[in-house]
This record gives sequence, C-alpha cells and structure tokens, in this order.
Amino acid sequence: MGVPAFFRWLTKKYPSIIVNCIEDNPSTDAQGVYHPLDETRPNPNGIEIYRHGDRSPISLYPTSNSSPSYWPGGLGQLTPRGQLQQIRLGQYLRERYSELLNLTYVAAEVTVRSTDFDRTLMSAYSNLLGLYPTSKNKLDAILPKLDDDGWPQYLPWQPIPVHTVPSADDHVHNMSLFISSKCLV
Repeated sequence: MGVPAFFRWLTKKYPSIIVNCIEDNPSTDAQGVYHPLDETRPNPNGIEIYRHGDRSPISLYPTSNSSPSYWPGGLGQLTPRGQLQQIRLGQYLRERYSELLNLTYVAAEVTVRSTDFDRTLMSAYSNLLGLYPTSKNKLDAILPKLDDDGWPQYLPWQPIPVHTVPSADDHVHNMSLFISSKCLV
C-alpha cells in the first residue's frame, strides 16, 4: 500500500481524522491525496501531514553522466528549493491557523514529529521557520532573496523541537507498521 492509498484508507476508516495535503505544494502533489477542508473554519484539533520538500536523488543510475558531486548537499538531501517550499508551507499554515496559534511557539499548542532523516528534519525546521518567524517583516524581506541557488547567511529563527522516534517504533510515520500490526483497528 503506497502513501496515497494509505491516506485514502485512513480517512475512510476514521473519518474524524483530517488529513490535509496542500494541493499547490509541489512536494506533495504526487504523493498525497487532497482532502478539501472548509477554508473559513480551521480544525482546532487539526493534524497536518506533509512530505519533505524537494530533495536530491537518493541514488544515481549506473549509466548516469552526473556524479554525486553535482549535488552539493549530497544525495537524498533537502535542496534549497525544498527548504523554500517548506518555509512557504509554514507561512500558509500560519495564515490558515492564525486565530488558533500564538505568534510565538507554545509547547502545549504544537507537536512536531519527523522521521529521522536529514531531509525530513530539515523540512520540519524550515516549515517551522515559516510558521513561527521571529519577525514577519524580517522574513518577508529575506524570502524574495531565496532561490534554488543558495541559502542566505542570516535568517530569523526560533528554536522549536522536532521529535523523532526510532523507525521500528514509529507507528505514525512507518506505514507498514500500521498495516501489519493493525494498530488503528
């Protein structure tokens, strides 16, 4: 069962669980299933599930003319474009949930979980930068300067924890554990 099939099954089996895959986020278009929500009333107990941003290839074809050195961050890593995608997704979530979230991080309001891969952790941190910027004006001044070619030297940042669980114990992110253990039944 792939990721889209899992989310279709999850929302049919448990309709009270809201899975919101952002339709215009290029990193989730082909990976998630879009479930439209009432844009005027965000769910106060919402769960946002999203994939990492744009990444470099995990491996190269043996016949490929490119080499791993073409990818400065390394293979399978989040690209500057992926970081920007996640910042913008965080900004979208800030706008969507502006009436529910404090302007600064409050531990009782938000829990962030990620798989333990550099690209997913960096996606979570980039998303949180958009969700909780230290100064909206500073972030807006910097964002137009972000592009696929680089990452600025200075960004306003609020340290916000991102939690991980060992893969073997991760019943949220490891889809095969859901299916094999039937832990949601």
